[in-house]
Amino acid sequence: MTFSDGLGYLNYSIPDGITFTGDGSIGGITWASFNISQIAPSTQTWIFVNATTKKCSNMNVNATVATGCFGVECSKAEDSSYAIIKDPVVQINVNVPDPVKMCQGNVISNMSIIVKGETSIYNLKVNFTPFAGMNVTGIILDGTMISFDKDANGNVNFTIDTLKVGENIIPVFNMSLLSCCNLTPSQAHAKVSYQTSCQKAEQSGNFTLEKYSNNLQVLYPRLEISKTDQYVSASNKTTVCWVINVTNNGDDTAHAVNITDTLPSNTVFNNTNCTNFGGSGTSGDPFWCYIGNMSHQSDGENHTVSIQVCANVSHCTTRTTNNATVCYGCPTADCNCTIGCNSNLSYLYTNPYSYILNVSTEPVGTCEVKNVTVLINNTMWGNASAKNLRINITLTNGLRFYNSTNAGWWVSGNTTQVNFSTADNTTLIWNESTQGYGILNLTFQVRLWNPDNLCTGEEWSGMIKTNLTYSSTCGNVLGGSGNAYNESSVAFKKPNVSIILEPDVANAPFIPLGEIMRWNLTINNSGNGTAYKLNVTMTLGNGYSDISAENLCGAPASVNSNTITWSDVNITEFSNCTANISAKNAGVPKTVNVETHGKCCGDGNCCNHSDSNLTWDYGDVPYLVVLYKIPSSNTTEPGNFTNFTVKVQNPSGQNVTNINITDLLPSGWKFNKTLNE
Repeated sequence: MTFSDGLGYLNYSIPDGITFTGDGSIGGITWASFNISQIAPSTQTWIFVNATTKKCSNMNVNATVATGCFGVECSKAEDSSYAIIKDPVVQINVNVPDPVKMCQGNVISNMSIIVKGETSIYNLKVNFTPFAGMNVTGIILDGTMISFDKDANGNVNFTIDTLKVGENIIPVFNMSLLSCCNLTPSQAHAKVSYQTSCQKAEQSGNFTLEKYSNNLQVLYPRLEISKTDQYVSASNKTTVCWVINVTNNGDDTAHAVNITDTLPSNTVFNNTNCTNFGGSGTSGDPFWCYIGNMSHQSDGENHTVSIQVCANVSHCTTRTTNNATVCYGCPTADCNCTIGCNSNLSYLYTNPYSYILNVSTEPVGTCEVKNVTVLINNTMWGNASAKNLRINITLTNGLRFYNSTNAGWWVSGNTTQVNFSTADNTTLIWNESTQGYGILNLTFQVRLWNPDNLCTGEEWSGMIKTNLTYSSTCGNVLGGSGNAYNESSVAFKKPNVSIILEPDVANAPFIPLGEIMRWNLTINNSGNGTAYKLNVTMTLGNGYSDISAENLCGAPASVNSNTITWSDVNITEFSNCTANISAKNAGVPKTVNVETHGKCCGDGNCCNHSDSNLTWDYGDVPYLVVLYKIPSSNTTEPGNFTNFTVKVQNPSGQNVTNINITDLLPSGWKFNKTLNE
């Protein structure tokens, strides 16, 4: 039997009747020989030969059998085979320890390595990276502490020579916390390298496996702190008390809980219900209250602590800050640190705080009265009322306050009506003794005016300036700027009136005597404000009679001689009014004039900016008038001739050309000829 260089002859096992005759090695090829005395017909025999693996390739074995007798070889047979290397199956797992708490001491974790399959593994090297913030202090294997190496990053390494098939090892890692104040959820990591028997034989190569654990759960306290704002009067050195609430909404007990509080600068510490406290409450020496341990919600115990801190108010200040902080940590000697803090900034108001919340306006047009509402908000509670409240409201650019019997200089303040005083027609001053917590609603009315006694001037908007001042209980005068001063614009709506007068195209400009002349009158308002109570006058020159006119936007027409008048015509913005007018040509007409005039709004103080004028002059238009048609005789006999004379006059100042005259003869008459033209 001959073994290739991947295998090496080792030993044998043979039954009786077979003799080992020798073995050897030539050039890395090993062999062994045996002698079988005889094999009976239809029987078999066997030889067991063991070989060792020398490398993981060229692992063949060849067997040659020769038979004969008396020194003569009679027959020969050969066969060969090869060795199969089976790799091991290795499994590793890294376990996660129980949830870790802040300020905790040692932590234990383990991993497992299992070898399955049909072969063992060799030169097993284990590299273990602990959870973040932890340090491996020892490794226990089968109840015995083993030696290991550790690099600068805290990774540990150890080696096991052989791990046989079916064996399971569980290294246990003892770990301590590098800092019990700085734990975060993390993963441990294991890296394992090993050799199979083939790799060991060749002294080359290895297999590597890696495994991460699940995240380590870290239990944290979570402290929340609250402290409400306070609103008090500063008179008589008022004492103000705060309640500070601290709640642990986390999943672990908070240790070394300490509350600190820097009181407002205008207060002096008075007392507290905390049993372990100190500090004066100033910025350099804050008040502190030591609580110690605080349970968490899952404990089923009280997880909220409340303390009261009282201080005396020393002087008035509109608003001062009050910052309370709670911290926790680890108080033990080997782990003394602060882990986390949470703060709450509150305010102390010893002065009232009033401001202009809103000034609401709407556009105002001619002859219109609009409401303006001023909202004053006082955010104080209790005794912090605004004293000597003074509101000064000034109008600009043609705005005036409206004053009538039904709506005088008054405002609605909560549920009472109070009187304004007026410096002039553009200024209101309102004085009120106090204003408590809430909103004061001031309402007044405005209209338009300008020095020309027209409802609007050149401006397109006016301004409402509101100034608020008030006093505190200490007598400080506050307001007058910032959100206690407001400027709000009021848009002006202006009418823009124009006249369009169009003669009827069917009978203009040639108007026979005695015929009806017709006009279409349009009063157009292209402005953005209503034209109120217009007086529209249409004057016809001499030579017109039988004048009639339609209503104009509902206003009836009044005819007096040659004048048509429409009174109190209202035309809304961007609209118009139309009317048809007719008159008989009774002479020689010359002009037609239309005028609009604004009328006072009714209170004697307001006029429309809406005057306009339009004149139609027929003196500049050529036209003809048929003066008469008369016969030469008033009586005649049949068969006789009668001459008719037609007289046409041009009263205009321009020539008339291309004249056609049409005449209808009486019944029974026949045209003869034209005598002359």
